Formats: sequence, structure tokens, C-alpha cells
Amino acid sequence: MARNDKDRPFPSAYSRRVGEAFVRIDACLTDVLHYLDPVVHQSPFTSRIADAVPVQHTLILNELELIRSAMQTITARHRISLPAPTTSAIESCKLRISEAMLALSELDPRITTAISKATEEGLTEDAEEDASRLVAHLMTLLDALQASLSRDVDVHAADTAPPASLAESQRAAVSSPVPSLTGELERITASHGLGDLHRRSIDFARHYGSTEIVVGLFGAVSAGKSSLLNSLLGSPLVPVAALPTTAVPVEIRHGRVERGVIEFVASKTELIGRARIAEFVDEHSNPDNVRGVTRITFDTPAQILAGGITLIDTPGIDWETWDIAQGSPPTVPWCDVAVVLISAAAPLTLREAALVRQLCNRGARVAVLVTKIDLAGSDDRWRIYEHVVRGLWKSTHLEVPVYLVSTREEDPPWRRAWIDGPFADMLAECREHRAEMRQRQLATLRRDVLDALQIRLMWHAPETHAEEQLSEALRGMIAARDAIDAEIRAPVDPAARVERTIYGLVSEIAHNASALWSETHDTSFDATRLVELAATARALSFSGAATRAVETLHARASVALHHVADTLGAARLLPPLPASFIAPAFILHDALPATVLPRSLGWVFGRWGFYLSARSTLLASASMQVVKRSLYSYLELLEAWRQRTLSALALALTEHIERLQGIRNTGDPAMQDALQRLRDDIARLRSTELSDSSGNETPR
Repeated sequence: MARNDKDRPFPSAYSRRVGEAFVRIDACLTDVLHYLDPVVHQSPFTSRIADAVPVQHTLILNELELIRSAMQTITARHRISLPAPTTSAIESCKLRISEAMLALSELDPRITTAISKATEEGLTEDAEEDASRLVAHLMTLLDALQASLSRDVDVHAADTAPPASLAESQRAAVSSPVPSLTGELERITASHGLGDLHRRSIDFARHYGSTEIVVGLFGAVSAGKSSLLNSLLGSPLVPVAALPTTAVPVEIRHGRVERGVIEFVASKTELIGRARIAEFVDEHSNPDNVRGVTRITFDTPAQILAGGITLIDTPGIDWETWDIAQGSPPTVPWCDVAVVLISAAAPLTLREAALVRQLCNRGARVAVLVTKIDLAGSDDRWRIYEHVVRGLWKSTHLEVPVYLVSTREEDPPWRRAWIDGPFADMLAECREHRAEMRQRQLATLRRDVLDALQIRLMWHAPETHAEEQLSEALRGMIAARDAIDAEIRAPVDPAARVERTIYGLVSEIAHNASALWSETHDTSFDATRLVELAATARALSFSGAATRAVETLHARASVALHHVADTLGAARLLPPLPASFIAPAFILHDALPATVLPRSLGWVFGRWGFYLSARSTLLASASMQVVKRSLYSYLELLEAWRQRTLSALALALTEHIERLQGIRNTGDPAMQDALQRLRDDIARLRSTELSDSSGNETPR
């Protein structure tokens, strides 16, 4: 055979089979290398006998390189195209970690599901506590491992200045008319009914063309956003109250004449003065935005705005209603600087971490302000600071600056120091790198639109898959949903649970009180603080068990959904499930009355006598009645939270199942036309004429 004949390409069908086989061969041999890895053998929990020696790992590595080289030569000689990877390495890692979480969750004896029941294990109450504590510790470590795989870890790594020529071209792009890419994003999101992304595209077109630095203030209700905004402006412009505001941000810009413009859904506008702002932003005056306000802008001659600054006061977030139903932060306006406020006077749950991550993903410079720090003692301030810094890093793995401030008008030093120092530096840096920041924001929006389009295409027109594979994936999702439904329907008796808890609680308090009393032998012992601590600890145990049950079912659903994505070959574009598991906090309904335990039998029988009399006194005490009522109400609140969370999870799974079932019915002409438009728009966004980072069209 001639040399040229050896180099000729194979038929297309056989070439495709060769490419697929080479990929499988490489995957198998990579597993072989992993099994022989000395690092893997060092694990005390290895699933294989460590009968290999390091030299074998080295030999296999060398042979694998030879095999890969041979396969590369064959593919190059016969011009064989290898199949493109469809599964994300990060998502595959997350799947394995989710499976590990599921295995760990099944060890928690307090999860009352079909997976694990403490009564079947025969564990004592103390053993249950120990097991739950160990599971919680390991779950925290797995959570940290999962967070370390976030693709947003290096979100600030691109902040270094580009070469001068590129920076100049990007600045020119910002000062020029809005590029064609933003127009394409508006058209595509509108034509495919991507409502939220369409609104984001319209807002971004306005933001991209602006030469001002946009500063957004974010945070929970009563975090101090409006107070900080009024302080920046030098006058009280927006209302300061504990009531939440409507879902409409207020944009405040520089203007010679002070006036506001209200835009409504009905395409009309209204001019207002300062005194009328509360009519449109206050939840009491405009409940649920019944007036249909779409945008509020206000011009004012404030000095800080004269330097090209626009301030945005966003609606206060009610975390209790937000986290269960939505599972992700609300849509936020485009901004260059994002200031997230956390009140030191509120419980430091750090739910703002999800908001910080989203703002960073949107390309904003983020700073966190811990407000109302004047209400904390001097020693507590630095404990609060350390808690916030550690908590944000653990949740986001982003280096976000944190500052302590006070928003009281009569106590400005804390606030003034931040405004004149770090805040001024952030504004100066944003002015210098505004063009690059806007380009990253444009790339982020384009990526989100592409992902949304590909998700639709994935569900409605997947590649040809074996019927058996789809059926198996569907059965797994249905089984996960059925498990959630069974948990929702599981009978719950708060009264019986509280009765069992109270007797154990009384014994615990009496034991601890007798141990402390035996050191002094006073005529009485005040156990009020012990009662409060014991009740709070028991409530935390309740919430931990409920949270772990939800996390277990979520992990099972996530594993099933990832298997579906692997079957469809699009794991990176997998629509996420609701993933917020923050249970409501426990609060005693009434102030605990003083619980004074008399010495009584302790005078005669010592510690044992004091213990017996303390049990009798506690059972009849008013404080334990308060604890009993509070625990009963908390269990009802916890059950309502559990039902809402699981219902949202079941609903999301049902939607995925319906999409999967709809995969088999995509033959009608209208569907085919819609799919073709999807493919065309995906190709348009990926095409070379729109691939320039500046968004301008590149000549063909």
C-alpha cells in the first residue's frame, strides 16, 4: 500500500466511532492511573487493596503517555475529529461531593425519613446527640469543599489592567454609541420570552452607555441603607423607617433643579418633589407596588453627585420570605460599586453572602459595611468584624473588604472615615478602570443569555439518546420526587414531641443546677439562665434535624438531576434546584420568670437530694411553661418552613420531569421552527462577528 493510502481519512461513520473509542480508552486508562496513585493509597478509607508500589504508577504513567501519543498520531494522520467534551469537570466534582453529602446525611439519626430512623438503630438520646454533632461537623467540611469548587473564586483575578492599546480601545467603546451586541441581546431575550434577562439587557444598555460611576446600596430591611444614602447626599431625601420598600430601586443623579420622575407600567410619567418619594417607595403607601411603578429617578444638586456619581437605593430584602421560595438573590440593578450593608443589631446569619456572590459575578466592586456598630460594645465590635469576615470567606471564597460604620446622624466619625477613605478610593479606581469593568459586565450578560438559550435547546432538542437511558434518568427523578412527597405527608405531632422533650430538659437542667449548687451549698440557686440555654439548645437540635432532612432530600434530588444532565450531555447548563436551607430562628415567646430552686432536700441528702427537689420544682415552674409554649410554637413554625421548602423542591423536580417527558415529543412543525430560531440565535451570539470583547462587530 502506498504511503498516501495510509494517510487517507476513514469514512465519516467509522471516524466518529474511532474518536469516541479513543476518548473512552483515555478515560479508562486515566482511572487506572488514579487507582495506582500513591497519594490515593495513603487514604485510610481507600476502597481498594493497596497492593501497588510507586514504581508501577510511574511505569503506567510512561506507558499512558506512549498510548496517548500513538492515538494522537492516528487522529492526525487520518484527520479524525474527536467529540467535544460535554460534561463539566467542576459539575462532575460537585456531583461526587453531593453523593458524599447524601451518604453522610443518612448517618444522622435525627432524620426521620425512610433512609434512617433512630428507633431502628437503638441509639440512646446521648448517642443521638453525639452522632448528630459528628455528622454536622463533617457536613460543614463538605460544604466548604463544595464552595471551593465555585467557578467565581477568581472573580477579581481579571481586575489587572490590560495593555494600554486595549484599554484605550475599550474606553473608546464605552464613550461611543451602545454596541450592536447589546441590541442583539435585547432582541434575542425578547423573541424567546426570557423576561428577566430581557429586563437586564435593557437596563444594561442604559448602564453601558453611561459615563457615570453607579453606586448601589443593598441589604436587608432596617440595615441602614437609607440612612447611609441620606448621609452621602448631605440631606434627608429618602424615607428612613423599619418598613420594607417596594420592589423599585431609586436612582439619584446630579441635577441643578431638584425633581423626581416616576415611570409607570402604563407608559406614563409623573414629576414629583422630594416630599412625595415615600408615596411610591414605602410599602405602606404603595403595597406590593399596586401603582405599577417601573422606575424612579431623582435629580438633586448634592455635592457628591457632581463628580459623575449616581446612587441607587435598592429595596430592603426580607430574608424570611425570600430564601425559601426563591433560592437565589433577587435581581439587582447594574452598578460599578456595590455596598452591602449588614446590621450589627440583627442576628448575624450572613445570608447576604449569596447577594455578595451575585454582585461580584455581575462585575461590580463590592464592599460590606457592618452598620449600627455604635450599638455594640467595644469588645464585641471586633468579634462581630471577625465573624463577618470569616463567614463571608467561608460562603463565597471571595476577598471582600469589610468596614465597621455607624449610620446615626449624631455619630458621624465611623461613617465619615469610610466615606473619605475606602469609598473615595473605590470611586477613583472605578473611574480609572470603568471601561474594562463594563466589558466584563457585558461578557457576563452575554454568557447568561447563551446559557439560558442552551438550556432551552437542551430540554427541547437533545441529541439522540437511548430510550433506556432516558427512562432510567426519569425513574430516578420520579423516585426522588416521591421521597420528597412522602416526607411532606409524614405525620408530625408537635405536642407529643414537646412532652417528651420537656422531661428530658428538666432532668438536664436539674443535673447541671445540682452540680453547680454542690460547690456553694447556698439556700437557693437561680437557674433562670440554665433554663434559657437548655431551651435554646433543644430548639437548635430541632432545627438541625429538620434542616438535615431537607438537605438529604435535596442531595438525592441533585444526584438524580445530575444523572439526567449527564444523559443529555449538558451538565454545565443544568437549571439549579432551590438550595436555601436556613431554618427560622428560635425566640422565647415571653420573658422567662425567675427560676429559683430552693435547697430543700439538698440540706439532708446533698447533691442527690437537691437534684430530686429541683426536678419537682422545675416541672411545676412558670418558666418551664414558657419554654413548653415556645418550643411548641417553634415546632409548628419549623414544620411550616419544612413544608414550604420541600414543596418548592418537589415543584422544581416536577418541572424537570415534565421537560424530560417532553423530550420525546418534539416533531411538530411549530416546535421545529422554534428550535431552529434557538439554534440560529445561539450561533449568532457565538459567531465571529460578535466575538470581540468590546461588543463591536468585527469585519468578516
